[in-house]
Amino acid sequence: MKDRKLDDPSAWLISEALSQLGVTANPADLVRKVERLQDGLPLEDEFSVLITWLGRCKLVHKLDQLQSPKDSKKAFRVPDLLAVFQKDKKQIPVLIEVKSTVEDKLSWRPDYYEALKNYGHLLGLPVLLAWKHKPMGMWTLVDINEFHRPQQNFQLSLNWAFKQNLLSELAGDFSYDFQKGVGLHFRMKKLAELTGKEPNVRTFKTTITEAYFTNSTGKHFSKLGPGMFWLFLGTESEDHVDETTDELFSHFEVDPEAAQVAHRILPIVVSGLEGNSPVPWRQVLENRKFTTLGTDVLREATASIAEGIVGHILLQAPQREPPFLEQ
Repeated sequence: MKDRKLDDPSAWLISEALSQLGVTANPADLVRKVERLQDGLPLEDEFSVLITWLGRCKLVHKLDQLQSPKDSKKAFRVPDLLAVFQKDKKQIPVLIEVKSTVEDKLSWRPDYYEALKNYGHLLGLPVLLAWKHKPMGMWTLVDINEFHRPQQNFQLSLNWAFKQNLLSELAGDFSYDFQKGVGLHFRMKKLAELTGKEPNVRTFKTTITEAYFTNSTGKHFSKLGPGMFWLFLGTESEDHVDETTDELFSHFEVDPEAAQVAHRILPIVVSGLEGNSPVPWRQVLENRKFTTLGTDVLREATASIAEGIVGHILLQAPQREPPFLEQ
């Protein structure tokens, strides 16, 4: 019989749990172990999907952290991911440790920090931190050499992580805003007035007779490109309704002062208009093939500047270039 590669992640989790607990483990222990193994996976999966979607990542995979001999853990810590980015026709392999916090600061014990650096030095690869700040829903990608040691632990502030963010330079992330007047508009014919449940609130049954986008000069567009459509949905907008005797006009105009980061629209791209929460990142990582990548969105956004839609596009460079990118 030929060996078959096991592609089902749930089977892998069960197999890993059994190997750690032993084949005689009872079902309750097995379930608890699988749940613990799954706790750390969604964050790694989310970041893997993110850099895949942005379009410059040529390879990303998890690194097995089952180390032997056990004493090696004192000197080496295996990061979560290995990724290869394409930059200026050059492939750049990196190791990535993935974290998330609600705080604006990370603090690592010296043994934890040094073990990560030792592993990177052993392989001759830079070690980066992928850090998600949960309240903002934003990621940064930072060389761990940016940590400093004011006292006992190594620390990194969110403010400095933003300044040294490599997500644009390596993965292709970008920031953007829209020009004033850009919006989505619906013209609706009133069919009947319904009895509302709330006092002083009028409710109508309507049918849409016209839907269109506008640019900064008021020009009408019947549709936007797929990339621009996702950018529009991911940007804050102000809505208001105008009313006549027979019609309602609903307007959703973007805030021209609201800058956005491209990677933050990923949950919308993945979930569509349904807005599923939480996003099943493992399923997306294994099964989703994106028809529009971040590189495609960037091209569309750049072209739309002349059409009076996007206002600015910002490609961030770190305040201080890390040595591995200067080579």
